[in-house]
Amino acid sequence: MPMRPWILRYTVAWLLVFTSASSFAETLQVYGDDKYPPIIYTADGKPTGVLASLLRQVGERTGDTYALQLFPWKRAYEMAR
Repeated sequence: MPMRPWILRYTVAWLLVFTSASSFAETLQVYGDDKYPPIIYTADGKPTGVLASLLRQVGERTGDTYALQLFPWKRAYEMAR
């Protein structure tokens, strides 16, 4: 069964959007709780834990930079809003 022309155009358009969007690295601001070990917490004034490590690894693969700022939960929530 041959592919319909509109499906092919739609698929190609989405591939172009995702390819071009992923080729631009950017800095993404991430707010989080500073006291939720081992997931995320502050040690020696730096974000530490599983989430911080995961964001570093994702950044290395995508070229994006994650500016991770940790605060008490209520303040992090308000800043993210």
